[in-house]
Amino acid sequence: VSVLYWRMRKFKDARESDGEIDSKGAFVCGAASGVIAKLLDFPLDTIKTRMQLQGAHKNVATCATHIWSSEGILGFYAGIPAPLVACALCTAVGFSGFNTGVKVYDEVCGNVPNGEFIPERVAAGGFTAGIAKAVVTTPFELVKCRVQAQPLRWRGVAHCAKDSM
Repeated sequence: VSVLYWRMRKFKDARESDGEIDSKGAFVCGAASGVIAKLLDFPLDTIKTRMQLQGAHKNVATCATHIWSSEGILGFYAGIPAPLVACALCTAVGFSGFNTGVKVYDEVCGNVPNGEFIPERVAAGGFTAGIAKAVVTTPFELVKCRVQAQPLRWRGVAHCAKDSM
């Protein structure tokens, strides 16, 4: 999150008058990055989860081949709705949390010249983002793992979420 925040500072339309990123810009950029990341990494996450829980596959290739032949491309994305929403929300909350942590640091320690890298400032942002993300992520991760592990047991993500409560 910290690296993405500093990269995002270059977007002029997401800045407040003092040059800092506004909360809305941080939230939107975080959500977009979360969706893209989840779409790219979910197939590997599904393979990992199946290998851990089923233990029937010797390596990644055999597990991927089994999923492809028995379930098709959609098998790699079994259970994605919950983590897709969660990742978008989590990353958006992370970006906003980081932004908030940096602003609190600036209020407590005095404003920092725009663009100056101060490790304590980044740590304050990262700490705030980490707490916010942990609170948001946990329920979604539970549903994701259950659907990935037993895709045929659930009628969908909503069924799994309801049953998990």
